[in-house]
Order: sequence, then C-alpha cells, then structure tokens
Amino acid sequence: MGSLQRLISLIALILSLSFSISFAQIERDPKEKNIKNLFFNPKVGLEEIRKAVVLPIRGGGKGLEHARRTVTHLLVANLRAVQKYDILPAQDLKGLVEEKGMDWTKIHHYDQALEIGKSLGVDGVIMGSLSEYGKMGEKSRFAINIRMIRIPEGDTVWSMSCSTRGKQNEMEKIAKGGIESIIRTLVHRWQSGKATIAWGIKLQPLEASGGYRHITLRVPEYGETEIKEYIVSRATSESGPYKKIKRLSMKRRASLSFKDRNVQADGTYFYRYLVRTKNGFKSPLSETVCAQKKKVPQIPSVLRALGEQARRIPLSWNPNPEKDIKHYIIYRSDDAGKKYKKIAAEPGDKTDFIDTKLTDGTTYYYKIKAVDGDGLESEFSETVSAITKAVPSSPKGLKAERGRGKVIISWEANPEADITRYHIYKKRAHGFKKSGSTQELSYSDENLRDGKTYIYKVTAVDKDGLESPFSREISATTAPK
Repeated sequence: MGSLQRLISLIALILSLSFSISFAQIERDPKEKNIKNLFFNPKVGLEEIRKAVVLPIRGGGKGLEHARRTVTHLLVANLRAVQKYDILPAQDLKGLVEEKGMDWTKIHHYDQALEIGKSLGVDGVIMGSLSEYGKMGEKSRFAINIRMIRIPEGDTVWSMSCSTRGKQNEMEKIAKGGIESIIRTLVHRWQSGKATIAWGIKLQPLEASGGYRHITLRVPEYGETEIKEYIVSRATSESGPYKKIKRLSMKRRASLSFKDRNVQADGTYFYRYLVRTKNGFKSPLSETVCAQKKKVPQIPSVLRALGEQARRIPLSWNPNPEKDIKHYIIYRSDDAGKKYKKIAAEPGDKTDFIDTKLTDGTTYYYKIKAVDGDGLESEFSETVSAITKAVPSSPKGLKAERGRGKVIISWEANPEADITRYHIYKKRAHGFKKSGSTQELSYSDENLRDGKTYIYKVTAVDKDGLESPFSREISATTAPK
C-alpha cells in the first residue's frame, strides 16, 4: 500500500509541474480501430468545456474542397447530436471574422484561432484537417485530424486522428465514417472516465534556420525519461502533405539537432514533430515552423567610380545587409565592358578600393560581387565606368632666337590649368635628352658653340607628374664668331 501511495504522490508531483508529462494505459472503444494518437489533457475536467465553436476544416490534397466542407458539417451535426457542447452556428463565426478584419484563410493559425475563441466568449475552439497522403492502387490514404483548444488558456483539451483508405468519389462515406469514429471515441471517453494517453505539455516548436545547402533543425529538449524518439516531418506547404524525414532516437542518445540537406535554394519548407514514448504513445503534433535554405547575398548596391585621377580610379559601394559577408570581389574591363578580369578581393568590412597603375586617359569598367562566410556569391552589381586623367597636350607655338653662345626657346602657355613646369629636351647623338626645366614660357640654353645648329623639343608637366607628348621640333643656330 505504501508503494502505491508513493506512486500516486509522484504522479501528482509530475502533473503539478508546468512542463510535466504523464502517461497512463490506453482504453479504447473496441469498435474503433482507425483512431490514432489519442490525447486527453488530464488538467482539463470533463465539465469545464460547455460552449464551443467549430472552425472550417482545412487540409491538403487536390479535389478535397467539397470533402472538407462535408467533414465540417458532419462534425458540427454529430457534436450537436451528442449534446456535450453548445456549438455556435457557423454563420456567426464568418460574421465575426469579417467584422474583426481578420484573414479568413488564416483562421487555423494558433494565435488567430485563440483570438476568435476569446471574441466569441466560448470555452473551446475545435479545429482540424483532412488530408490525402498517399495511394495504394486505386485507393488513396486519407487522414482526419481533430483537436480542441481551451479558451483562454490555449492548451489542447483533446486531439485524435482517424485514418482510412478509399476513392475520392467515396469521400462522403469516408468522412461520415471518420467523424462518427471520432465522436464515438469522445463519447466513450466521457462515459467511461477512463484514461487514455495523458500528455501534460504543449510541445514547443522546433528551431529551423537556413544554412549553406541545408536547413538546420533542432527539437526542444524535455526532461522526460519516457520519451523514446522524436519524429520530424516536412512539407512544401503549410497544409501538407507532410512526410517523415527524421527519427531522433533517445535510446542512442542522438543529438537533438540535424541538417536537412534535401532542399532547394528557392524553396520554403514547413516542419513539425511529435514525440513517441517507450510504450508507443504519440503526442499531438507541434506547431509548424518554416525555413528556407540560406540565400545568396544581395547584390552590392550604389557602386561608384571616381574618374579624372592620375593613373588610378577609386571605387566605393554601400555595405551589404548580411552580417557574414567575407569579402567583395572586384572585376575590371578595359574592353568596353566586354571581358572582365578579377583584380582584387576586399575584406567584408571594407566598402572602398583604389585601382592603381592604370593607363592615362583610358576608360575602365567595373562591377563587384559579395561573398559570404559559406562561399555563396551574389550576382554582379551594376556596371560603372570612369576614365583616368589624360596627360597634358603638347606645347605649341615654339619659337627660337639665336644669340652669341646661346639659344632662347619660347612657347605658348598650355590650356590645362594645373601645369607646373615645362621640360626642355635637346637632340644628342643618341636621341633627345633632357636639358632643363622651367616654370616660365621660355628657356635659355647657354654656353653653346658659336655657329652651331641645335634642335629642341618641349613637354608640359602637370601637378600629378603627368607629362605631355613632345612638341614639334624647333632648331636654331648660334651666332658665328
């Protein structure tokens, strides 16, 4: 007797915890063989729920629109017939949703369903789905999942699933049989007062985050030693169909996280899970979460190129919004933007680059990419171009005056505003050599031999050291003795 009392005390302690889970033997109505995943919340008394509303049944699969309306109608009719709940008329629900400005297509979302229940002043909201999840020959496999959430707490009062096979043109019969099985199971529970599976917590959603070529998933950790495995399912739409993709066995002390690698870059995936105990009991499904594979970085924006600088072009751009940009790759073309070559890779925290050692007076074209920590590259940015500073024009208007032992050369001022000096070159045996430099517009070459002819050229040099091409040649002969 003492052992029994200790067991009862232990069960009471577990149920008193906010994240407690307790299990008991399943007692089914012997007639019901298709009912699965029975759940009745041990924290909700049989008489607590009086007034309830049934949301239109949702689900996945083509050609099931009429069937879902049939299931909703049958569920309402059968619940009213057993007179357990005071079921609100469907038209009242429709009017409320329109009045509140809510999205009718999202009334099954948990928060909105809870809001509907609060607005209507009911004790419970009944919601469910009808889905087709496979075929065997000419017949399909159908599942009807129904649950009730308590208002205003939001926890699950009861839930169950009914699965069957048949043809779509037999949906009236399938729906009728499934709903009747669910109602008989509820009535059996109410009349017997016996326990079915008791799952005393609401499962927390799993974590889902997109990565490089995969989506990382992690199920919450619960302290219950009775858990045997987590079963994770995936779908490409929130309504399903869902397919099991992973079993995390606690017997093998598996990690609670794994990577779903069977994903596409442009796809959105929906995940949910349930917990199975060592005795074979299954919990209600968790809420659905969605995730996408990590996308490539955004295209770098506002690329700018500053021209008219000597043999260099500074570039700048706006930083990408992604936090893990590893570097920016800069590409350049000097072929009217036809052939590009990678010239640099700047760190991700930099947003500028100076391209140097360029040719004077030449147009260059640039575009860049952003690359993240996983090596994912963005598309090319827009193309920008800039021209390097051109060298000054050749000096013009050269004149020469001869004198005794000297030659005086003069020229016109260059049109460029930043000319700082002029170089004078004199012809030697092996070509022209620099003879002198001046800031003036004339130059006197002295200590020359009398009666000898000398040939000169002049260049202009700007503040950046860019030197013009040679002027035309000019010659002069010094005076004889």
